[in-house]
Amino acid sequence: MRKFRVAVRLLVLVLALLMLHSAAQGQTGRSAQVYQMAGTCSVEVRPDVAVIVGGVAAGALQPIEAVDKLEKQLALLRGYLDSNRGQLQLLERVRTLRTSPARRPLDAEPPFQVVQRLRAELPVNAPIDQILQRLIELGLDRFGDDVLNTGGSRREPVVRSFATWMRSSTTSSRAAPRPPGRPGA
Repeated sequence: MRKFRVAVRLLVLVLALLMLHSAAQGQTGRSAQVYQMAGTCSVEVRPDVAVIVGGVAAGALQPIEAVDKLEKQLALLRGYLDSNRGQLQLLERVRTLRTSPARRPLDAEPPFQVVQRLRAELPVNAPIDQILQRLIELGLDRFGDDVLNTGGSRREPVVRSFATWMRSSTTSSRAAPRPPGRPGA
């Protein structure tokens, strides 16, 4: 029985020493092990839509006549794009006025001009060259982001209308607070 007690005590002592040893290693920390992984990744990037950015201009002797002409041109463009699964987004509209001092008889350019900037989105598999040619035939005469394309003529923008400003529903009717030191201004 006495041998059994000594063996149990030795076993408890060895276990205690092992526990102290493992606790000591945990406190001092083991050296960090670094693992490296290597691999490759590939992604295929394709456009979702084909985009034509440009504008349409219509001129007349009176502003209302110019707007009517422009609306007719836009209706033709919209119909053609709809038939080709495209979408027409109207961006800003600019009204210009020629500011030349005297009208010469050979000058056939009307004094008022309305320019509508637009963006046509089409499926990527659409026949873009044919569509672009037809859009030009229907009146697309400005290309890129600058639709004024004055080309040296004396045209001044009179009104710029931005569609996104008109549709904003987050405007507040509260007046902005006045800066300090400016009473009643």
